[in-house]
Amino acid sequence: MKIPATIKPYIEEIAQCLWSKNASIMIGAGFSMNAQPHFDNVKKFPNWQELGNVFFRKVRGEDIQHAKYNFFDPLKLAYEVEANFGRAVLDNLLRENIPDSDHKPSKLHYSLLNLPWTDVFTTNYDTLLERAADSVSERNYKVIVNKEDLIHSVSPRIVKLHGCFAASTPLIINEEDYRTYPTKFAPFVNTVQQALLENTLCLIGFSGDDPNFLKWIGWIRDNLGEKNSPKIYLIGVLGLTPSQEKTLSQYNITSVDLSLCEGVEGSHYNAIKLFIDYCTKQKNSERVHWDINKGAYSKEINEKKIDFSNLHNELVTTVQTWQQDRQSYPGWLVAPKQYREVLWNRTSNWHSLFTLNSDELDFKLVFCFLYEFLWRKEKSLIPIFDHEVDFLEKYLISWESYEDDAEVTREKAFFITIALLRYFREEGKNDSWLKFYRIAKSIAKTLDEKESLTNQYALFLLFENESVKLFDVLSKWNTESSSPYWMYRKASILAEVGECITAKENLEKALIRVRKKINNSLIISSYSNVSLESYILTLLDEVCISIKFKDRVYEVENTDYSERLDDLKQFECDPRLEKYLLTLNINHEPAILKSVTTKSGFDIGSKQTVQHYMHDNKEYIDAFRFLKFCEDAGIPFRLPHVAIAKSGAQSAIKRLSFAAPYWSMVTMIRTHDEKSIELLFTRECLSDYDLDFVDKLANKYLTLLNRYTTGKGCLYEYGLFLPEALSRMCSKSRIETRDRILELLILIYKQKNKNKNFSNINKLFKRLLNSYNHTELFERLPVLVDLSCELVSEDYSHYDRYSFPNPISYISLKEDANFGGIKINPKTITSLIASLHSEVSEVRGEALITLNQLFTLKILNKTQIKSFKTNLLKKLDNYGLPITNVFYKFYFLELFNCDKTLLRSFKEYLLSTSPQSQSKQKEPKSFGLSDMPDAFTVELSGSFRYVNWEVEELEIHVKKILAWWESDKNIVEKQQKADVFGFDVQKEMWVRFSKIVECLYKTVVNFELKKFRAQLSNMCFEFEEKGFNSLYLKAVLLSYLELNATKFYNELGNALASEQKDIMLDAFRAINHLINVSGDYVKDILGLLSNFMMFSNSSLIIHAIKISKVYFKKDKELFRLYLEASILNLLEKTDKGYEQFSFDERLELRVSVGELACLIFNDYQENGQEIPSSILELRELQMSENEFSEVRNIWN
Repeated sequence: MKIPATIKPYIEEIAQCLWSKNASIMIGAGFSMNAQPHFDNVKKFPNWQELGNVFFRKVRGEDIQHAKYNFFDPLKLAYEVEANFGRAVLDNLLRENIPDSDHKPSKLHYSLLNLPWTDVFTTNYDTLLERAADSVSERNYKVIVNKEDLIHSVSPRIVKLHGCFAASTPLIINEEDYRTYPTKFAPFVNTVQQALLENTLCLIGFSGDDPNFLKWIGWIRDNLGEKNSPKIYLIGVLGLTPSQEKTLSQYNITSVDLSLCEGVEGSHYNAIKLFIDYCTKQKNSERVHWDINKGAYSKEINEKKIDFSNLHNELVTTVQTWQQDRQSYPGWLVAPKQYREVLWNRTSNWHSLFTLNSDELDFKLVFCFLYEFLWRKEKSLIPIFDHEVDFLEKYLISWESYEDDAEVTREKAFFITIALLRYFREEGKNDSWLKFYRIAKSIAKTLDEKESLTNQYALFLLFENESVKLFDVLSKWNTESSSPYWMYRKASILAEVGECITAKENLEKALIRVRKKINNSLIISSYSNVSLESYILTLLDEVCISIKFKDRVYEVENTDYSERLDDLKQFECDPRLEKYLLTLNINHEPAILKSVTTKSGFDIGSKQTVQHYMHDNKEYIDAFRFLKFCEDAGIPFRLPHVAIAKSGAQSAIKRLSFAAPYWSMVTMIRTHDEKSIELLFTRECLSDYDLDFVDKLANKYLTLLNRYTTGKGCLYEYGLFLPEALSRMCSKSRIETRDRILELLILIYKQKNKNKNFSNINKLFKRLLNSYNHTELFERLPVLVDLSCELVSEDYSHYDRYSFPNPISYISLKEDANFGGIKINPKTITSLIASLHSEVSEVRGEALITLNQLFTLKILNKTQIKSFKTNLLKKLDNYGLPITNVFYKFYFLELFNCDKTLLRSFKEYLLSTSPQSQSKQKEPKSFGLSDMPDAFTVELSGSFRYVNWEVEELEIHVKKILAWWESDKNIVEKQQKADVFGFDVQKEMWVRFSKIVECLYKTVVNFELKKFRAQLSNMCFEFEEKGFNSLYLKAVLLSYLELNATKFYNELGNALASEQKDIMLDAFRAINHLINVSGDYVKDILGLLSNFMMFSNSSLIIHAIKISKVYFKKDKELFRLYLEASILNLLEKTDKGYEQFSFDERLELRVSVGELACLIFNDYQENGQEIPSSILELRELQMSENEFSEVRNIWN
């Protein structure tokens, strides 16, 4: 077999990758032409030109003239066929002209599939490969046709990228199919991309101008970038021009033209046969890779179910085979991906052993099995699972009884102990960790074992954030006399905790030592040193970048490490690729997999229940692998100024927040990442944590924040991320823990330490105060007022008002006779009153907030009230009203008991102002984001409690409102689908308009201002014409405009049944208005509302409950008559029903239902009536200590 020297190196490289289980292949239409026909004179497989002619003939009624083939794109012609005749006709044309059923696979198909391809990708629609795979005994190919089947599939696979005649999937053929393919079939594109990153890719059956070939090369280049495009080999009888070869080389595609080989003579069949034969003969040539279970353990034995009736013999055979695998392991620091997955696939079915009673099994045999099993788990990057721990503990504790046995060695016992230490550390089980740490110390004898134990202790302290102890351990850990591996492990921890200079020194020493070991070896028989070198270089590069950033050297030059790292790839040592691939596996939204799923069986009415375990869940396994990799590889998630594995950590946390909460939380701290907190401390996650766990965690975080605040030694800047985590835990913590948080906040406020960075203190204070019930807030009011006074008395000189807010701004207490004895230091009140005439507006505003709360609670005495009001009047605006930036101006009308002077001033103010018209601004297209109703409409609506407006004055207000509507309504219409810089203009405008209907009701309707009928009738028409929601407006104007009530009720019913959120919300606003203004419509509307709550499954049922709660206070008799039955029915469904709701929707429903149920409970109790059982059950459930405080506080 003579192969020219120009292409032989390429074929040899392909063969080496192939037998190293490191090569994939993509097969094009040309390969199908090698198929064997069932009989003579059958239609042959067409090439692209011939297929294009079929499409041309269909749409044009004639053949393409030969000279014009190049002017017609087959993909565009296919699109013309679909456009003119429909998709079914196009698909039928393909089936008629690609004679799949008239052919069978040739010998080439079988021999090609007998080679150990990692994956086989094909753009062909025919079934030749699948049929050939059925007869291939060496390989068990899984055929993937649907993108959904990729999720849990394992190699080797035959992946049908463009559809298949044997399935109902779309056939990718026309221009539009190719345009949308990367979006619609992203999993296929990502799978090919990942295969390219992991393996060498060979292309067979493609020509240089093949549309499939050109499209796929383009997508690969788009996804990976020009510089990162992997090496690809195009193999066959190519006949490329020099120009075509040059173009391909720019895509990093090497052409292997087999027409140059002797005996090919232009035959595609002969060329591919030569390639396959050459690769097959290379099977036994010298190559470097780990042949797992080589010869000793066939695929069938590996993947068969365990025969528990013959368990002893099964274990003996398994242990022997696993020992061979371990002894032949090349020594990688982390096993490359392809080996990890094979290793775990051939191990995972032994999980079931841990569920058996093993007392009758031979102790020595099981002990050896556990050692080998855990070794394989470690190399597969799989953690110990909960159900395995008791089994492992049982055998480890008894090992000393067999210490003299050659098979039950101390080394094995030590390895198992270290594995358990990792498990207890990851689970946060500190008592168990300390117990087994003592056991490990008693077992450890060699220097390497003692170093391993020191490393585990350092990692334990890192997990626990014990900074003082950790730095003490690191300072005493002398790795000079040990292996470079332990120097590297120490340097990794030093780098993570910010000691990058020391870490760099250790890494450089480790690098010198490991290179000396490599240079002293004549041949590389083990990869342990070259693998360690690759990881040292990778971390050293990151550490150097971190140091340069710290020194403000932002133009980071490339180090000399890249070239050496490229050299080390020949030994399958590529840390960055391994990290990238592990990240890629979890760089998507995780598939939700419940622990138990039920699906319908074939038989009518039958159901199948499937139990899902953690070790079978790919989402969990991939996340665990990423975290295990970072630890085993010694790669920190981040260094100062450098994020190394932060995004992967976020993705892992997203998957493991329920399965491994403690490990996830430690990872969150180590990444210092607020986004991770949002993933970990969702309401749903918190509901799954018990009170003791949350309390323990919150107190731990409090300790860390205390250290950070007082400067007593920290590993990280806890102030930047732990306040957010603590703020979320407030809703699930005991009162003692929440009081510790309050003490911490006061300490942070009083420190005034500008060298300490804090984030989200405002959220922490707000959520903490919201977690207290009414009584608890009253008891803590004096402390909060003192803190508020300190803030304003110092003119915010030490504080950012938004980062360190006035805590009183987060509470709104009402007068309570039970707390009349609360005393506030008079000096504090005097100081607050003095702040009212500060030159700093923010100080005046915050002082007013605090004093208003004290005034509302009647805590101020007469002298203090007089002083409060007098000082307020010292700074007045042009209208004679107190200047404030925290309250609307009508607030002062109530505060000053409708003082006549202030009433006149307020009237003058409102009559001289107007709504803010956007269209009349200097820059109408420049929008400010207020997200608030227009101030004029708020002031007008709020004024009716205090101001008796004259009709003429009301008409002035109405004219201004209607003029504003006429001026700005077109902005809403024009901007219905347009956002400006990501800003929803339509939403902003409707928020500004949100009080307009209420104002019209309080003016035009209440005072029967008849002169505006035509304008308001036109407004109703405009709302409908422009597609605006009009039900609330119609409800307000129903009597005023004498609208058809029956027609309106039908519209309301249709809106509630529409399942369109905005329409339904408008309907609820209309209902709320109608039942609260009384009239003839109330009973009909109540019936409509009752039916909705009884039968609706919409998440907007929450709004119906809120309306009912308001109405209960208005008219208990009609509530009982029309709504109570629906409410009681709804209470029974709240806990176990509404499964279609999201967790947050169910939680909001719990709160709304609880608030209404509490009102009904109190009413029944006050009247001495028997309380319905559904209310009592709900009350007991919601008062549980494990319930969120916001829910529990409803009943307190």
